[in-house]
Amino acid sequence: MSGIPLNLVGTNPSAGVGGVHQTMHQRKGYGAGMQVYNVSPYEHDPKATAFINEDFGTDMSQNVAFGGSPELIFDGGSGGSEWSGTGNSDWDFSDGGKVTLGHGGNNSAALFQDSGTIDTSSFSALTGDIDLDNYTPATQDILFQFGFSGGVLGDQIGINSYIDTGDFSGQSFVIPLDDFNLSGATVNEFTMTVQRSGGHNPHVKFDNFTIQETGAPVIYKVQPEKGVKYHVNRIILLMSAPLNTTLSDNSMPNISASDILGVNVTNGIVFQNIRNEEVSFSATFRKLSDFFYVGSKIVNPPISDGTNTFLYLEADFDDKPIILNGNNNDRLTFTISDNLSSFVELRASVRGFEEIRNE
Repeated sequence: MSGIPLNLVGTNPSAGVGGVHQTMHQRKGYGAGMQVYNVSPYEHDPKATAFINEDFGTDMSQNVAFGGSPELIFDGGSGGSEWSGTGNSDWDFSDGGKVTLGHGGNNSAALFQDSGTIDTSSFSALTGDIDLDNYTPATQDILFQFGFSGGVLGDQIGINSYIDTGDFSGQSFVIPLDDFNLSGATVNEFTMTVQRSGGHNPHVKFDNFTIQETGAPVIYKVQPEKGVKYHVNRIILLMSAPLNTTLSDNSMPNISASDILGVNVTNGIVFQNIRNEEVSFSATFRKLSDFFYVGSKIVNPPISDGTNTFLYLEADFDDKPIILNGNNNDRLTFTISDNLSSFVELRASVRGFEEIRNE
Protein backbone atom coordinates (compact mmCIF):
# COMPACT_ATOMS: atom_id res chain seq x y z
CA MET A 1 0.00 0.00 0.00
CA SER A 2 1.33 3.42 -0.88
CA GLY A 3 0.29 6.57 0.95
CA ILE A 4 0.27 10.26 0.24
CA PRO A 5 0.20 12.15 3.58
CA LEU A 6 -1.88 15.29 3.71
CA ASN A 7 -2.26 17.26 6.94
CA LEU A 8 -5.05 19.80 7.19
CA VAL A 9 -5.91 22.09 10.09
CA GLY A 10 -9.61 21.89 10.96
CA THR A 11 -12.04 24.58 9.91
CA ASN A 12 -11.93 26.18 13.33
CA PRO A 13 -9.73 24.34 15.84
CA SER A 14 -9.97 27.14 18.41
CA ALA A 15 -13.71 26.52 18.63
CA GLY A 16 -13.15 22.85 19.40
CA VAL A 17 -13.62 21.41 15.90
CA GLY A 18 -10.12 19.91 16.00
CA GLY A 19 -7.34 19.42 13.52
CA VAL A 20 -7.95 16.95 10.69
CA HIS A 21 -5.13 14.67 9.48
CA GLN A 22 -5.73 12.93 6.14
CA THR A 23 -3.75 10.31 4.27
CA MET A 24 -4.41 9.16 0.68
CA HIS A 25 -3.95 5.39 0.13
CA GLN A 26 -3.95 3.13 -2.95
CA ARG A 27 -4.75 -0.53 -2.20
CA LYS A 28 -4.32 -3.29 -4.72
CA GLY A 29 -7.61 -3.98 -6.44
CA TYR A 30 -9.21 -0.83 -5.06
CA GLY A 31 -9.37 2.78 -6.12
CA ALA A 32 -7.79 5.60 -4.11
CA GLY A 33 -9.15 5.97 -0.58
CA MET A 34 -8.95 8.47 2.26
CA GLN A 35 -8.48 7.90 5.97
CA VAL A 36 -9.58 10.77 8.23
CA TYR A 37 -8.61 11.26 11.90
CA ASN A 38 -10.35 13.96 13.93
CA VAL A 39 -8.05 15.03 16.78
CA SER A 40 -9.61 16.95 19.70
CA PRO A 41 -7.81 20.18 20.64
CA TYR A 42 -8.46 19.39 24.33
CA GLU A 43 -7.20 16.90 26.83
CA HIS A 44 -9.32 15.81 29.78
CA ASP A 45 -7.36 15.84 33.03
CA PRO A 46 -9.11 13.85 35.84
CA LYS A 47 -9.27 15.87 39.03
CA ALA A 48 -10.56 15.79 42.61
CA THR A 49 -10.95 19.12 44.40
CA ALA A 50 -11.96 19.95 47.96
CA PHE A 51 -14.32 22.77 48.94
CA ILE A 52 -12.02 25.26 50.68
CA ASN A 53 -12.40 28.35 52.85
CA GLU A 54 -9.42 30.69 53.04
CA ASP A 55 -9.52 30.74 56.86
CA PHE A 56 -10.58 27.21 57.78
CA GLY A 57 -9.30 25.17 54.84
CA THR A 58 -11.44 22.08 54.19
CA ASP A 59 -12.75 21.73 57.76
CA MET A 60 -16.46 22.63 57.87
CA SER A 61 -16.96 21.55 61.51
CA GLN A 62 -16.82 25.15 62.75
CA ASN A 63 -18.79 27.14 65.30
CA VAL A 64 -20.02 30.19 63.37
CA ALA A 65 -23.33 30.64 65.20
CA PHE A 66 -24.67 34.18 65.48
CA GLY A 67 -24.32 36.27 68.64
CA GLY A 68 -23.68 39.78 69.88
CA SER A 69 -26.42 42.43 69.80
CA PRO A 70 -28.54 41.86 66.67
CA GLU A 71 -30.80 44.50 65.15
CA LEU A 72 -34.44 43.38 64.95
CA ILE A 73 -36.34 44.46 61.83
CA PHE A 74 -39.56 42.68 62.81
CA ASP A 75 -40.83 39.62 64.61
CA GLY A 76 -44.53 40.16 64.16
CA GLY A 77 -44.89 42.35 67.25
CA SER A 78 -43.97 39.62 69.73
CA GLY A 79 -41.11 41.54 71.34
CA GLY A 80 -38.19 43.88 70.85
CA SER A 81 -37.89 47.22 69.14
CA GLU A 82 -39.11 46.75 65.58
CA TRP A 83 -38.92 48.84 62.47
CA SER A 84 -42.32 50.20 61.39
CA GLY A 85 -43.91 48.38 58.45
CA THR A 86 -46.22 49.76 55.77
CA GLY A 87 -47.69 48.35 52.57
CA ASN A 88 -50.87 47.95 50.54
CA SER A 89 -53.74 45.59 51.41
CA ASP A 90 -51.71 42.56 50.23
CA TRP A 91 -49.69 42.82 53.45
CA ASP A 92 -50.80 42.09 57.02
CA PHE A 93 -48.31 43.26 59.66
CA SER A 94 -50.08 41.73 62.68
CA ASP A 95 -51.12 38.23 61.60
CA GLY A 96 -50.59 36.08 64.70
CA GLY A 97 -47.06 37.37 65.32
CA LYS A 98 -46.03 37.21 61.66
CA VAL A 99 -45.96 39.49 58.63
CA THR A 100 -48.15 37.91 55.94
CA LEU A 101 -48.24 38.45 52.20
CA GLY A 102 -51.75 37.47 51.14
CA HIS A 103 -51.84 36.67 47.41
CA GLY A 104 -49.53 39.51 46.47
CA GLY A 105 -49.48 40.78 42.91
CA ASN A 106 -46.40 41.68 40.88
CA ASN A 107 -44.41 44.59 42.39
CA SER A 108 -46.46 44.54 45.58
CA ALA A 109 -44.07 45.84 48.25
CA ALA A 110 -43.70 46.20 52.01
CA LEU A 111 -41.46 48.92 53.46
CA PHE A 112 -39.86 48.75 56.90
CA GLN A 113 -38.33 51.90 58.40
CA ASP A 114 -36.07 52.33 61.43
CA SER A 115 -36.35 55.36 63.67
CA GLY A 116 -32.55 55.40 63.86
CA THR A 117 -29.80 54.18 61.54
CA ILE A 118 -27.69 51.03 61.24
CA ASP A 119 -24.04 50.99 60.20
CA THR A 120 -23.92 47.70 58.27
CA SER A 121 -20.13 47.50 58.53
CA SER A 122 -20.71 46.32 62.13
CA PHE A 123 -23.10 43.52 61.13
CA SER A 124 -22.77 40.26 59.23
CA ALA A 125 -26.01 38.77 57.91
CA LEU A 126 -29.76 39.01 57.48
CA THR A 127 -31.67 36.09 58.99
CA GLY A 128 -35.34 35.24 59.20
CA ASP A 129 -38.10 32.67 58.92
CA ILE A 130 -40.33 32.08 55.92
CA ASP A 131 -43.39 29.87 55.40
CA LEU A 132 -44.51 29.29 51.81
CA ASP A 133 -48.27 28.67 51.75
CA ASN A 134 -48.86 29.21 48.03
CA TYR A 135 -45.80 29.76 45.88
CA THR A 136 -44.53 28.99 42.36
CA PRO A 137 -40.74 29.50 42.30
CA ALA A 138 -40.48 29.12 38.52
CA THR A 139 -42.45 32.35 38.05
CA GLN A 140 -42.19 34.07 41.43
CA ASP A 141 -39.60 35.49 43.81
CA ILE A 142 -39.52 37.85 46.78
CA LEU A 143 -36.85 40.54 46.41
CA PHE A 144 -35.11 42.11 49.42
CA GLN A 145 -33.26 45.42 49.40
CA PHE A 146 -31.91 47.90 51.94
CA GLY A 147 -32.17 51.66 51.62
CA PHE A 148 -31.62 54.98 53.31
CA SER A 149 -34.30 57.69 53.64
CA GLY A 150 -36.08 56.89 50.37
CA GLY A 151 -33.07 55.85 48.32
CA VAL A 152 -32.11 52.27 47.54
CA LEU A 153 -28.68 50.90 48.41
CA GLY A 154 -26.71 47.94 47.11
CA ASP A 155 -28.32 45.06 45.24
CA GLN A 156 -31.72 43.38 45.32
CA ILE A 157 -31.56 39.79 46.58
CA GLY A 158 -34.08 37.12 45.55
CA ILE A 159 -35.09 34.83 48.42
CA ASN A 160 -35.35 31.82 46.05
CA SER A 161 -31.56 31.54 46.06
CA TYR A 162 -31.45 31.10 49.85
CA ILE A 163 -34.33 28.73 50.67
CA ASP A 164 -35.71 25.36 49.68
CA THR A 165 -38.60 26.49 47.47
CA GLY A 166 -40.16 23.03 47.71
CA ASP A 167 -40.44 23.17 51.51
CA PHE A 168 -43.90 24.40 52.53
CA SER A 169 -43.54 23.56 56.24
CA GLY A 170 -41.65 26.71 57.28
CA GLN A 171 -37.90 27.27 57.29
CA SER A 172 -35.19 29.74 58.31
CA PHE A 173 -32.74 31.46 55.98
CA VAL A 174 -29.41 33.29 56.14
CA ILE A 175 -28.23 35.94 53.66
CA PRO A 176 -24.71 37.35 54.15
CA LEU A 177 -24.82 41.14 54.08
CA ASP A 178 -21.94 41.01 51.59
CA ASP A 179 -24.41 39.58 49.07
CA PHE A 180 -26.36 42.85 49.21
CA ASN A 181 -23.19 44.69 48.14
CA LEU A 182 -23.76 47.40 50.74
CA SER A 183 -20.05 48.15 51.23
CA GLY A 184 -20.65 49.06 54.87
CA ALA A 185 -23.37 51.62 54.08
CA THR A 186 -25.63 53.14 56.73
CA VAL A 187 -29.25 52.02 56.31
CA ASN A 188 -32.64 52.75 57.87
CA GLU A 189 -35.03 51.07 55.41
CA PHE A 190 -35.73 47.56 54.18
CA THR A 191 -38.15 46.52 51.41
CA MET A 192 -39.70 43.24 50.29
CA THR A 193 -41.08 43.25 46.74
CA VAL A 194 -43.04 40.56 44.89
CA GLN A 195 -41.67 39.56 41.50
CA ARG A 196 -44.29 37.53 39.63
CA SER A 197 -44.70 36.56 35.98
CA GLY A 198 -47.23 33.73 36.35
CA GLY A 199 -48.98 31.27 38.62
CA HIS A 200 -51.31 32.07 41.51
CA ASN A 201 -50.42 35.15 43.50
CA PRO A 202 -48.01 34.08 46.27
CA HIS A 203 -49.15 33.66 49.87
CA VAL A 204 -46.15 33.78 52.23
CA LYS A 205 -45.59 34.31 55.98
CA PHE A 206 -42.44 36.04 57.31
CA ASP A 207 -41.05 36.27 60.84
CA ASN A 208 -37.97 37.08 62.92
CA PHE A 209 -36.18 39.27 60.37
CA THR A 210 -32.92 40.20 62.08
CA ILE A 211 -29.62 41.83 61.12
CA GLN A 212 -27.04 39.72 62.93
CA GLU A 213 -24.02 41.35 64.52
CA THR A 214 -21.44 38.60 65.17
CA GLY A 215 -20.95 35.20 63.62
CA ALA A 216 -20.64 35.66 59.86
CA PRO A 217 -21.57 32.87 57.43
CA VAL A 218 -18.52 30.96 56.17
CA ILE A 219 -18.28 29.96 52.51
CA TYR A 220 -16.37 26.95 51.14
CA LYS A 221 -15.97 26.84 47.38
CA VAL A 222 -14.68 25.03 44.32
CA GLN A 223 -13.77 27.47 41.54
CA PRO A 224 -11.65 26.82 38.43
CA GLU A 225 -8.95 29.25 37.39
CA LYS A 226 -9.36 31.63 34.46
CA GLY A 227 -9.16 29.82 31.13
CA VAL A 228 -10.20 26.47 32.66
CA LYS A 229 -13.47 24.56 32.33
CA TYR A 230 -14.17 22.07 35.09
CA HIS A 231 -16.62 19.23 34.35
CA VAL A 232 -17.99 18.06 37.73
CA ASN A 233 -19.32 14.49 37.79
CA ARG A 234 -19.52 13.95 41.56
CA ILE A 235 -20.13 16.00 44.70
CA ILE A 236 -19.01 14.17 47.84
CA LEU A 237 -19.74 14.96 51.48
CA LEU A 238 -17.89 13.17 54.28
CA MET A 239 -19.23 13.47 57.82
CA SER A 240 -18.60 11.92 61.20
CA ALA A 241 -20.24 12.70 64.56
CA PRO A 242 -20.45 11.22 68.07
CA LEU A 243 -23.38 8.88 67.45
CA ASN A 244 -23.54 5.19 68.24
CA THR A 245 -25.67 3.69 65.46
CA THR A 246 -25.12 0.04 66.37
CA LEU A 247 -28.25 -2.03 67.04
CA SER A 248 -28.00 -5.47 68.61
CA ASP A 249 -29.06 -8.29 66.27
CA ASN A 250 -30.03 -5.81 63.59
CA SER A 251 -28.09 -5.00 60.43
CA MET A 252 -29.86 -1.68 59.80
CA PRO A 253 -27.97 1.33 61.23
CA ASN A 254 -29.84 3.47 63.76
CA ILE A 255 -29.65 6.79 61.89
CA SER A 256 -32.38 9.42 62.02
CA ALA A 257 -33.38 11.35 58.89
CA SER A 258 -34.63 14.29 60.98
CA ASP A 259 -31.16 15.58 61.91
CA ILE A 260 -27.59 15.11 60.59
CA LEU A 261 -25.93 12.31 62.58
CA GLY A 262 -27.50 13.63 65.77
CA VAL A 263 -26.44 17.24 65.15
CA ASN A 264 -29.26 19.81 65.04
CA VAL A 265 -28.62 22.29 62.23
CA THR A 266 -30.87 25.35 62.56
CA ASN A 267 -29.97 27.71 59.71
CA GLY A 268 -28.82 24.95 57.40
CA ILE A 269 -25.87 24.07 55.23
CA VAL A 270 -26.53 25.93 51.97
CA PHE A 271 -25.27 24.57 48.63
CA GLN A 272 -25.23 26.84 45.57
CA ASN A 273 -24.26 26.48 41.92
CA ILE A 274 -23.28 29.97 40.75
CA ARG A 275 -23.02 30.55 37.00
CA ASN A 276 -22.19 33.94 35.44
CA GLU A 277 -22.61 35.46 38.94
CA GLU A 278 -26.21 34.17 39.07
CA VAL A 279 -27.41 31.42 41.43
CA SER A 280 -28.66 28.68 39.09
CA PHE A 281 -29.37 26.16 41.86
CA SER A 282 -29.64 26.36 45.64
CA ALA A 283 -30.46 23.80 48.32
CA THR A 284 -30.50 24.02 52.12
CA PHE A 285 -29.70 20.99 54.27
CA ARG A 286 -30.94 20.88 57.87
CA LYS A 287 -31.52 17.14 58.13
CA LEU A 288 -30.33 14.00 56.40
CA SER A 289 -33.52 13.64 54.37
CA ASP A 290 -32.80 17.03 52.73
CA PHE A 291 -29.76 15.46 51.03
CA PHE A 292 -31.85 12.58 49.70
CA TYR A 293 -34.50 14.98 48.41
CA VAL A 294 -32.05 16.56 45.92
CA GLY A 295 -30.68 13.22 44.71
CA SER A 296 -27.81 12.48 47.08
CA LYS A 297 -27.32 8.94 48.31
CA ILE A 298 -25.41 7.08 50.99
CA VAL A 299 -22.52 5.22 49.38
CA ASN A 300 -21.55 2.03 51.23
CA PRO A 301 -22.95 1.22 54.68
CA PRO A 302 -22.30 3.75 57.45
CA ILE A 303 -19.30 2.94 59.65
CA SER A 304 -19.46 3.09 63.44
CA ASP A 305 -16.83 2.28 66.08
CA GLY A 306 -19.41 2.34 68.87
CA THR A 307 -18.72 6.01 69.58
CA ASN A 308 -18.68 7.86 66.25
CA THR A 309 -20.52 7.19 63.01
CA PHE A 310 -19.00 7.98 59.60
CA LEU A 311 -21.18 8.68 56.56
CA TYR A 312 -20.27 9.09 52.89
CA LEU A 313 -22.85 10.98 50.78
CA GLU A 314 -22.57 11.40 47.03
CA ALA A 315 -24.50 13.13 44.25
CA ASP A 316 -23.53 12.08 40.72
CA PHE A 317 -23.96 13.91 37.44
CA ASP A 318 -22.64 11.32 34.98
CA ASP A 319 -25.41 11.95 32.44
CA LYS A 320 -24.90 15.71 32.41
CA PRO A 321 -21.90 17.10 34.33
CA ILE A 322 -21.93 20.53 35.95
CA ILE A 323 -19.59 22.66 33.82
CA LEU A 324 -17.82 25.48 35.63
CA ASN A 325 -16.20 28.11 33.41
CA GLY A 326 -13.34 29.90 35.14
CA ASN A 327 -13.66 32.87 32.78
CA ASN A 328 -17.17 33.50 34.19
CA ASN A 329 -16.16 33.04 37.85
CA ASP A 330 -18.45 29.98 38.00
CA ARG A 331 -18.26 28.16 41.30
CA LEU A 332 -19.89 25.67 43.65
CA THR A 333 -20.24 26.70 47.30
CA PHE A 334 -21.27 25.36 50.69
CA THR A 335 -22.18 28.04 53.25
CA ILE A 336 -22.42 27.35 56.99
CA SER A 337 -23.86 29.63 59.68
CA ASP A 338 -24.46 27.28 62.62
CA ASN A 339 -22.44 25.72 65.40
CA LEU A 340 -21.19 22.59 63.60
CA SER A 341 -18.35 21.89 66.02
CA SER A 342 -20.12 18.72 67.21
CA PHE A 343 -19.04 17.01 64.01
CA VAL A 344 -15.82 15.06 64.32
CA GLU A 345 -15.36 15.55 60.58
CA LEU A 346 -17.28 17.48 57.94
CA ARG A 347 -15.70 17.97 54.52
CA ALA A 348 -16.84 18.19 50.90
CA SER A 349 -15.19 17.68 47.52
CA VAL A 350 -15.91 17.22 43.83
CA ARG A 351 -14.58 14.84 41.19
CA GLY A 352 -14.50 15.33 37.45
CA PHE A 353 -12.06 16.59 34.86
CA GLU A 354 -10.59 19.82 33.55
CA GLU A 355 -10.45 20.74 29.87
CA ILE A 356 -6.81 21.42 28.95
CA ARG A 357 -6.07 23.05 25.63
CA ASN A 358 -3.59 21.18 23.41
CA GLU A 359 -1.02 23.62 22.08
